[in-house]
Amino acid sequence: MAPACISKEVFSQSIENLLQQQGGYQPCERRDHVCPACALFGMIPKGAAQGEEATGGARASRVRFEDAALLK
Repeated sequence: MAPACISKEVFSQSIENLLQQQGGYQPCERRDHVCPACALFGMIPKGAAQGEEATGGARASRVRFEDAALLK
């Protein structure tokens, strides 16, 4: 997305607040209790990206781009 396509609402609010307002789409926090999207695409617990110790554990993505075949 180009910055021109994004409204100013994005710049005044955090992504977490926007997701909550649009239907409660919050990232999963525990590895043993994940939604279908996090089960497929993976997840990192809140705080782990900033170097903090996470209690829930990360989950790797099941999607690999090397699995695709080029069709001509």
